[in-house]
Amino acid sequence: MSDEARTELLLALRDDDPTARQLALIGIRDDVDADLLEPLVLAADDADPTVRRLAVGMLEEVGDARALPAVVKALSDADPGVRDAARAAIREFRGPEAVAPLVVATNDESAEVREWAVLALRGLRDLRGLAALLRVASDPAPSVRRAAVLALAPLADARALDALVGRLSDDDAAVRQVAVAALGQARSARLLRPLIARLDDADWQVRAAAAAALGRAREPEAGAALTCALEDAQWQVVKCAASAVGESNARAAIPRLVELLCHPMVDVRRAAIEALEALRAEGARDPLRALLDDPDVEVRKAVERALRALAEPAMDPATVTSKRTT
Repeated sequence: MSDEARTELLLALRDDDPTARQLALIGIRDDVDADLLEPLVLAADDADPTVRRLAVGMLEEVGDARALPAVVKALSDADPGVRDAARAAIREFRGPEAVAPLVVATNDESAEVREWAVLALRGLRDLRGLAALLRVASDPAPSVRRAAVLALAPLADARALDALVGRLSDDDAAVRQVAVAALGQARSARLLRPLIARLDDADWQVRAAAAAALGRAREPEAGAALTCALEDAQWQVVKCAASAVGESNARAAIPRLVELLCHPMVDVRRAAIEALEALRAEGARDPLRALLDDPDVEVRKAVERALRALAEPAMDPATVTSKRTT
């Protein structure tokens, strides 16, 4: 685009006709650079919502952190299209210079603004935003606390881990569930007890998340707790616990897993079959064979895989290592 054409379009941004202003933004949309920061910030505050929406989307293309206050303001816009544009834009700002304006936004009076600022900080993974994230982990709004948990999870910092443990007893079940999932990725021995306690959570989705997280821990203490979780009243929890005992090598769970082969829920039967295969429960061959005519095709396939695996001799770990090195 020539300088003359660009200047003409920028002048059109001051036109009294909102359609002219809209067309001006459309005209320069494919030629966005840092020189457009100021006119786009002004356009993001235009009286016309279409102009505001276009301008906010283009501020994302500028990529200058100085545009963030205008994007943050647009998160509270009366027009839903402008708000959507701001939500898409705020997470695209990268670099250390974006941290400070996002931290400021975590103090906004609007819970929605705080939530999206926190989610943007999550994408940066910058420890300079840690203090703000620790603060909003106790925010009055559950949506903000959930966002804080998501943002704290990837940070390799003991203070972030402590904050996540604190959210395991949050009043909001969704916050607890996200915190459980986040801590399950940490695989720290000191997290076993707090995660095991969530197997008794009042919310079944939290219990299911705890079972999945404990499976990844692969600790004997976790295996014992997961075996108890196989008695849960909610089938989704039983399914997660069945998968997890297979991962954690909890052989004490084998009798209960055999019982679960008759469970009315297909997903539970499949999880029990796969767990028995993982545990190399050779004594379960006959109960497994009884499922070869199960009405569910995936159950039948899982049984066939398990029976083939159990028919093969278990390979000594030292042999596996030797084969890999030769």
